[in-house]
Amino acid sequence: MHHQFLTSFFPLFFSHHSSPSTTSLQSTLEKPKQVQLTRFDRIKAKYKGPQITISPEVEAEVGFSYSAFDDAVAATDYSFNRNDVVKGTVVQYDKGGCIVDIGAKASAFLPLQEAALIQDGVSIESLIEIDEERNFEIISEEDENGQLMVSIRRIQYREAWDQVVAKQETDEAFDAECVSVNRGGAIFLVNGLRAFLPGSHLTGRLPDEDLIGQTLPLKFLEVNQEENKLVVSNRRAVVEAQMADLSRGDVIDGLVKALKPYGAFVEVGGMSGLLHISQISMDRIVDLEKVLQPGQKIKCMIIDHDKVNGRIALSTKTLEPEPGDMIRDPERVYDMADETARIYLEKQEAERKKREESAQNIPKQVQLTRFDRIKAKYKGPQITISPEVEEEVGFSYSAFDDAVAATDYSFNRNDVVKGTVVQYDKGGCIVDIGAKASAFLPLQEAALIQDGVSIESLIEIDEERNFEIISEEDENGQLMVSIRRIQYREAWDQVVAKQETDEAFDAECVSVNRGGAIFLVNGLRAFLPGSHLTGRLPDEDLIGQTLPLKFLEVNQEENKLVVSNRRAVVEAQMADLSRGDVIDGLVKALKPYGAFVEVGGMSGLLHISQISMDRIVDLEKVLQPGQKIKCMIIDHDKVNGRIALSTKTLEPEPGDMIRDPERVYDMADETARIYLEKQEAERKKREESAQNIVLGLGDALDDLGSSDKSSDNLDSLLS
Repeated sequence: MHHQFLTSFFPLFFSHHSSPSTTSLQSTLEKPKQVQLTRFDRIKAKYKGPQITISPEVEAEVGFSYSAFDDAVAATDYSFNRNDVVKGTVVQYDKGGCIVDIGAKASAFLPLQEAALIQDGVSIESLIEIDEERNFEIISEEDENGQLMVSIRRIQYREAWDQVVAKQETDEAFDAECVSVNRGGAIFLVNGLRAFLPGSHLTGRLPDEDLIGQTLPLKFLEVNQEENKLVVSNRRAVVEAQMADLSRGDVIDGLVKALKPYGAFVEVGGMSGLLHISQISMDRIVDLEKVLQPGQKIKCMIIDHDKVNGRIALSTKTLEPEPGDMIRDPERVYDMADETARIYLEKQEAERKKREESAQNIPKQVQLTRFDRIKAKYKGPQITISPEVEEEVGFSYSAFDDAVAATDYSFNRNDVVKGTVVQYDKGGCIVDIGAKASAFLPLQEAALIQDGVSIESLIEIDEERNFEIISEEDENGQLMVSIRRIQYREAWDQVVAKQETDEAFDAECVSVNRGGAIFLVNGLRAFLPGSHLTGRLPDEDLIGQTLPLKFLEVNQEENKLVVSNRRAVVEAQMADLSRGDVIDGLVKALKPYGAFVEVGGMSGLLHISQISMDRIVDLEKVLQPGQKIKCMIIDHDKVNGRIALSTKTLEPEPGDMIRDPERVYDMADETARIYLEKQEAERKKREESAQNIVLGLGDALDDLGSSDKSSDNLDSLLS
């Protein structure tokens, strides 16, 4: 029937097809599969010249046919391996990329995402042209059609890293464009690579959306190709550019920004310099506020600078014509600043030359061995032994010296040894550790905390203590030792022990940045994020202050120490708070889901379902920001400082918070007492019910065990 119906309507169609079956009809209508052309096939298809037909006789005479040529091409061994870089030519665009002729058996494919290192929102046509020849990297094995996948992006990626490494070695500033921002900072494109700029290293602004598209001067902080990590700094580039023309001895104008117990912070050309209290005047300053005021314009001399970190040390006492002029007549100091500075610098230069001349006239100090020092210190009788006696004994003083010199002293790097300080030396001190030559303790290795101190204030002559060996012997047999590294490990042990107790501790702030502040904890530098500082911003006024803290992260392997002031404060405030307490609060903000209420410096949530027994249609008619209320604590999270509040538990009658909130507050304590007593009674009732169930079950099981008809008792128990 089916066939007769089709043949009656399609006689012409069936007249041209011998097979009458439906299957034959479907197979006829199917499209043939597209065959992957070889390079030779494509060249033949493109060829528009004369079509030459060679007769079998000519082929026989030549000894080589077209079919033999095709077979030879097909049999050719193309050696292409993953990661090879080869020459290639783009022959046509294709969906999601383009076809590239690299001389392989089949064409190669270049995906759009591999066409360039920078390609946001572009098309394949804008990145590469037809017939363009360039290098490609093979990034895949051949597929079933013999096709390879290639990349330009990976070649550009390696070239970009080579350029970045070369740029880092010169340590010059460069410009780059911001492409995105986040809470921690911003992302810049450097030679096509994504570089992170921390918010604390952005000068004069926050990393907001307005930054995107802007070009800023940058310098590298970290270049790590293995971890694909690129970190840059705008602050370092700006500060170094500003400081490029600054030198020690320059007299500059400044603006006093803040006063501290230890001196003043002075703004100098957009940078912050420290004018220490000891550098303000030759005379002692009793009250700093009587000498300087925030906002005051002053002149000062640069006495030191750290161009890498942008720190400047300033002085006005070097500009005083007479000692104490900064206290008595500061205007005279500023008026005569340039002349006074010239005289001061000339005097300093003359003294420097005098010291150099004196040093040249002093013979170089000979490094004594331990045996020489012992002999020099010996105050007892000097015994002279005759050659005859030495010969009889069989051992002489010179032989003893030689034996000491030849002794093998076993001292290894990282060993901790006992030692005694024997003398101070330039930049440190000499330590006797019982080695062939004395050891040297550099100032920077003398203590974990040593800002601005001298070697004399850290360790005394003849003081005995432990030292860690931190170097191999030099050409004179001398070792270098450290106290700081021992103290560093001890500090971490103390910090880990402190973390385990999870108790709050006090620590002093030593510096601030845009991201937060740095505190000294057992001599270690701990970072406090700005979001974990309670009730203020991390500004210069914080330096020198002591705050209660708790640990957020302790990671000795990564030398990472993160603390929280908010956690310490909140837990201290919440220590005396309990569920059921009635407290005073201040409504801070209204939300669709309830109100945030300030309770003793903390924020609590009064959910809309906890305001009244009756349904609240319009929250603003019940509560207003700034309104004082009474509420009950129904839950708290002391670790994160979260409090859940309720006023409906204080309602004498359902709906009183809507109709008469003053009545609720007046009767709050009494209502809370009744509510809590009721809750306690219900709790006890539940406990008694649970106990009765357990006792009843126990009795039933006892009866079950004592009865001969255990199956009947079990059935009755279960029924």
